[in-house]
Order: sequence, then structure tokens, then C-alpha cells
Amino acid sequence: LVRAQAVVHTFIRSLPVGARFNLAGFDKANPVAPCFPQSVPLGKESFDAACAHVDALAAAGGSSILPAATGVTDLLRGVLEDLKREEGTQLRVVAITDRHPADGDGAIRFVTGACSSDCRLSVVGIGWGAAPQFVEGLSKAGHGAAAFAAERGGAAALERSVVEQIEEGLLPHVRDVQVDWEGFCALRAAP
Repeated sequence: LVRAQAVVHTFIRSLPVGARFNLAGFDKANPVAPCFPQSVPLGKESFDAACAHVDALAAAGGSSILPAATGVTDLLRGVLEDLKREEGTQLRVVAITDRHPADGDGAIRFVTGACSSDCRLSVVGIGWGAAPQFVEGLSKAGHGAAAFAAERGGAAALERSVVEQIEEGLLPHVRDVQVDWEGFCALRAAP
């Protein structure tokens, strides 16, 4: 829990000012506990609210960001379908887990159908408890990247993994690109 809390704090600190974000966690009373009703731009007020949300979740005995036993599919459903976001924005989700959820296969099937071309879900597995088949399967289903940070790597390895996922998540997903080659003259054609 302490690792997950530190990783989420790193995540918040690493976002660029103005980037829209939200946090959803898991605790015993509420599997989807969003920090905000919809994604908000990062600024001093939202930064402070997000940090307080993470600390309150940890103080309440919350689990990792993706829960250990059941509820991961419900959490992802809440993030991918229920949380509001601005029209036309691309959804980027970075999931952080230190467990192997019992409903991992169901979560992967759900994400396969729910994460469309406007969505990318990446996963960071921390410690020995993160199941490679879940972390890699979920990120593949979400068209994102998987990363692992071993406990022996310490805080620096965790922070590096989270920052890499943020960098990847901030890249826009380009689609429906058309190129007009009219008037282009090739000097030399490749074999």
C-alpha cells in the first residue's frame, strides 16, 4: 500500500501543468472512488485535492489501485464508461497494481471491448505480486504499454516506470490520416 501511494504521488507530480487527469482507486467500501466527477486540468488546487484523495484512500485502508481480490472489472468499467470527460478527448489510463486480481481475465475481456481508438490503457506492475500475464494482457487489450518495477529496484525504479507511462500516455493517438501525393515527384524510386 505504501508503494502504491508513493507511485500515485509520483504520477501526480509528473503530470504537466494543464494536463487533464482524474484518479480512481479501490477501497473496501467503494470500488470506484474518483477524485473528481470528471477529468480536470492539473493546477495547484487539483494537485492538492488529488494528493489529499490518495492520502485519504491509504488512511482508509484502501488496497492497491487495482484491487487484489475482486472488483477490478468494476473499477475499470467505472473509469472507461462512467467517468465523464470532455467531448473529443482521448482517454489515457495508467493502471498501477501490485497484485493479481481474481477477475483478471474478465477485466482483460472487458477492456478489449471497452477501450476503443480514443482510449489507451497502460499498466505498471509493482513488486513480486504483480502477475505478468495480467499486466501484459491488460495493457495489450488497452492498446497501451506494460512496465514492471521490482521491489529491489527501490523508489527510483518505480518512479521511472510511472514517468515512462506518462510520457507514452501523453503522445496523441493519430488516426484517419490521409496523404495527398499529387504533384510529388520522386527523384529515385526504391527497389
